[in-house]
Amino acid sequence: MKTAIAYYTRFGHTTLVARTLQEKLGADLHRIEETKQRGFPAMGFGAILNRRFEIKPMNLDCSGYDLVVLCTPIWAGRPACPTRTFLRDAKLEGRKLAVMFSNNGGDLEKALEIIKKDLAGRNVEIVGLGSAVTQKTTDEELKQAAQGFAQRLRVLSH
Repeated sequence: MKTAIAYYTRFGHTTLVARTLQEKLGADLHRIEETKQRGFPAMGFGAILNRRFEIKPMNLDCSGYDLVVLCTPIWAGRPACPTRTFLRDAKLEGRKLAVMFSNNGGDLEKALEIIKKDLAGRNVEIVGLGSAVTQKTTDEELKQAAQGFAQRLRVLSH
């Protein structure tokens, strides 16, 4: 199964998760980057107000992939604003999507429901949900969470 990983990171935790997934899945890695980096209050308020922060153009044609894995932090109980911009703009129709949240123990189901709403009517099948708690977590623990999610995704592909 040809896989792409799209990830957004603000503090680096999600990069470690995405790179571990890349290694374990043999996937292509694509970073979602904001055009303007915001401070912590703007991140939270942007998420609460359902803002889509502008992102830099990405060299990612999803039509060549069977599976897209989205790695995103949770901000104020919602997927990070730049990843919501990615979801809006990416041509994901007909693709399978797996979501790996990095969070401080937030409500994964609420964040997943927002992603489902963002994708409604677009023929995108969500096939997996994973999470890595970042608060008071070592790099090794983050890698283990990503490795476990990669294993579940490999099972799905067989």
